[in-house]
Amino acid sequence: MLVEENTYRTRVRYGIQQSEDSGDRRSHQPGKNIDMLIQCLPGVGRDDLYLLIIGEGSRSADIDYLTSVKGLTGKLGLQQRVFLPRMA
Repeated sequence: MLVEENTYRTRVRYGIQQSEDSGDRRSHQPGKNIDMLIQCLPGVGRDDLYLLIIGEGSRSADIDYLTSVKGLTGKLGLQQRVFLPRMA
């Protein structure tokens, strides 16, 4: 039940409507292709898909990568579907 409660609070906090939940935990390195995932998001054909990227990275290279990911999100107009809370 704790997972469901946390999921609900996360949806409310970021204004995410009801959707299917899927998760993945990984580091914030360029080789993990978070940028590719973001680029593919518009082509999926679903408006109820959201991406929440948690954490700020531990190395300067991670922070630089997340900064570029945030820029890509803005360039593609996905600010309402891709969330980077620590990079706000």
